[in-house]
Amino acid sequence: MPITTRRAWLLTVPVLLLLAFLLMRVLVNTQMYSDETLVYEFTRLDLPYTVTYLGEQDVHPPLWFSLFWAWRHLVGDSEFAGRMQACLFSLLTLAMTYRIGRDWFGRARYGWFALALLGTNAYFLTYALDIRPYALVMLLGSVSMWVFERWLRLGTRRLALAYAVVTALMFYVHYFLAFLVIAQMIYFLLRRPSRRLIAQAAGVGLITLALCAPWLPSFANQVGHLHQLAQSAGNAYGLGLGTPATTEATSAETILKLAQAATGGQPLLYGLLLALGAALLWRSSRY
Repeated sequence: MPITTRRAWLLTVPVLLLLAFLLMRVLVNTQMYSDETLVYEFTRLDLPYTVTYLGEQDVHPPLWFSLFWAWRHLVGDSEFAGRMQACLFSLLTLAMTYRIGRDWFGRARYGWFALALLGTNAYFLTYALDIRPYALVMLLGSVSMWVFERWLRLGTRRLALAYAVVTALMFYVHYFLAFLVIAQMIYFLLRRPSRRLIAQAAGVGLITLALCAPWLPSFANQVGHLHQLAQSAGNAYGLGLGTPATTEATSAETILKLAQAATGGQPLLYGLLLALGAALLWRSSRY
């Protein structure tokens, strides 16, 4: 018997509450590290100072830091309060993940599976409570995928506009979300879009550029600042960009470490699930 939307939410909300409890258990055992303390330093004065500092002395876009500035001045400066903002973003991400699973595969059980899998994943829990942009990055990434799929399927101008706005918001939160947009555009081209979708995609690009235009001078300044840091550290590469921070060489050992972290120490189990999913969904239009 098909599960109605109301019944599905009656089952989904308790699962979300259980995952909220899990996040809170992780929260009280999480310790602040140096990058998180810098956030409090950047946002200690007024909002114009925070935005100006980011544009002139740092390499991050301003949206998340502006939201955190408002949050800390409204809620308080404690570490618990800071992590609660990330917790709320992460709970919305979990709800969005349920919605994506249900909408893409047509049954509530797929949403529950995606919700449980993400909510208990060690890699997700590592970043879900950080006093950094990562929780908002995951939320906007999931919203972007949901809107992107609906736009391709329904092809309406309203959804194209929504996708453009979400894309601009992502660029205002973290520049590395460009990799998600690139992946989406590759998929867009591989599915041989209609002329209407191509025209809408051009509009998406123009709207996104227009929304990002106010920050472009600051972005150019940040690129120059990053170049100077890389040159002084002696590790510039490619276009002369690079940082002496936390990146690691791409090697078999590093890939294995990432796989272990991303799967909670169960890469074989995750690999088996992916293989089974690929086999079962091969003939599905949602593949």
